[in-house]
Amino acid sequence: MRVSVIVPAKNVDKKLKLLFDSLNKQILKPHEIIVVYNDVDNDFILLEHRNKVRFLRDKEAKGANYARNRGARVASGDILAFTDSDCIPDNEWINSLMTEFSNFNVDAVAGVVKTYNKESFIARYIGKSFFRPTQFKERKILSKSMGINIAVTSNFAIKRDVLLKIGGFDEEYYRYGSDDIDLVTKLVKNGYKILLSPLPVVYHIERTGLWNIIKRFYEYGKGLSMYRFKHPLTLLSLVSSAVTYGIISVYLLSAYLMFYGNKITALSLSALHFVFLMVYHLIYSFKERNLERMIYPFLDYILSISSILGILIMDCKTLINKLAYSLKSLFRI
Repeated sequence: MRVSVIVPAKNVDKKLKLLFDSLNKQILKPHEIIVVYNDVDNDFILLEHRNKVRFLRDKEAKGANYARNRGARVASGDILAFTDSDCIPDNEWINSLMTEFSNFNVDAVAGVVKTYNKESFIARYIGKSFFRPTQFKERKILSKSMGINIAVTSNFAIKRDVLLKIGGFDEEYYRYGSDDIDLVTKLVKNGYKILLSPLPVVYHIERTGLWNIIKRFYEYGKGLSMYRFKHPLTLLSLVSSAVTYGIISVYLLSAYLMFYGNKITALSLSALHFVFLMVYHLIYSFKERNLERMIYPFLDYILSISSILGILIMDCKTLINKLAYSLKSLFRI
């Protein structure tokens, strides 16, 4: 089977050179590389690789999912392997993907994503964050339900005909995230099998600016809100809703108790969220003998609040839009 590697890219920049170098070093070479990009930061990279890479420009900046779908439509490979412009696949990446397809007779394979730039404190933190997608330690096949498993499109391969049959990626997610879990949910709902495997490895160049990460997690919150409205009865939707509104309820109750003078109980309740994160990182701090992890709960707390705000705002926006639509239909405005 032939493998088409598809990469959505906001800009053609120096990160793509690292990606192309890693793809050229693959033990099993890709049949083709397709990059769907919005803008160009480095013309030299575009010119240097134009004979080896198929570049398609998306001038309207319709988002990563539009880019992935466009790449999928023009691809000639039987297997579509997706990664991102800020990723560096392991040299065995394509070979591992194809081995898993062959051995397990599945329709899609999801691998693990590891941190590349570990010299950065923020990058190291992101790699160990409580909110980091699960690093699969053993193989698992999803067929009837996704559960709370997370697969990401920065290391994901799927049979081309299967992706086209289910309508591709949902472009409504734009840049918010949760598009990957939406795709996995659609696959299992339609009876397809996905293998979660620790063998295909991709390294991600993490963001190193805390403010950029905070904003990104706010967008993730919006994406998770969209996913919950699209797939309200999945286990992931139910759990994320319970956790999100459970935390919000605890803070509202704490504020109420604080207002009425029960400050000790109020402070105890409001601390539960942070204490959970502290205990999580404390356990791993002892296991790894890594004192740096004791700083991570504070950062996780900030990112969780940012995500909750994203969820809450998008939930309100969606409900208002649904109400407005219902009223228009009722009064035929």
